[in-house]
Amino acid sequence: MLLAFLSLFIIFANASLQRRFGGRIVGGTDTNIEDHPYQVSVQTATTHFCGGSIISNRHVLTAAHCVYFAPSEIFIRSGTTYRMKGGQIHNVVKSVTQKRWKFGQDVAVLTVDPPFDFDKTRMPIRLAAERPAIGTMGNVTGWGRLKEEQTEGSKHLQLVQVPILENDICTEAYKNTAVGGIADTELCAGYIGIGGKDSCQGDSGGPLVIGNVQVGIISLGKGCADPKYPGIYIDVAYFKKWIEEQAYLNF
Repeated sequence: MLLAFLSLFIIFANASLQRRFGGRIVGGTDTNIEDHPYQVSVQTATTHFCGGSIISNRHVLTAAHCVYFAPSEIFIRSGTTYRMKGGQIHNVVKSVTQKRWKFGQDVAVLTVDPPFDFDKTRMPIRLAAERPAIGTMGNVTGWGRLKEEQTEGSKHLQLVQVPILENDICTEAYKNTAVGGIADTELCAGYIGIGGKDSCQGDSGGPLVIGNVQVGIISLGKGCADPKYPGIYIDVAYFKKWIEEQAYLNF
């Protein structure tokens, strides 16, 4: 889906190296928005294509590669467990990216209108101040694909847990791909040598959370839940100051 996105990525990545647009978490379980009230869906008028997280009553954190459309063409659906129904729709009135289309700089802040009314289904997530410890389990949520070969995302919000890995593991795994390795602005997470659980297309921009703190942003991977290729996430702590400056936050 979203051929305009895919055509852009082909110029800098091989066909199986995918930004995680359009689908559903692999190997996860159903969950509810009340358990992850920071989670939102980034949509056009007709479809979900990325995830995001509430970081203030006016701002959403997502991946830069999700900000392809003009702000007026992007909408945020908040406060619902379901991808395309319920909750509230918010217009995006401004988008700011760190460095669009650059590996390792895949960060964007969206400004919404109307603001979020905080309740049990809509709450901001705190941003990490430091990198997570290796081996820590993180929660990944989204409406991405169940399997890589599927074309439609989940209707129900999904949750999967993945362990934080040494960055060297992703550098070795991706050394012969267009990525070439992993930057110090990124995190490596997943089940190397095992696979089966991962984010996938449609989960891009969504949060990686440990202990009610967002440590990562879903960015990219080769395939989905492939035992050879863990997921690559943006390190929120690295960009925390920049994110707060864009959203005028004061945590």
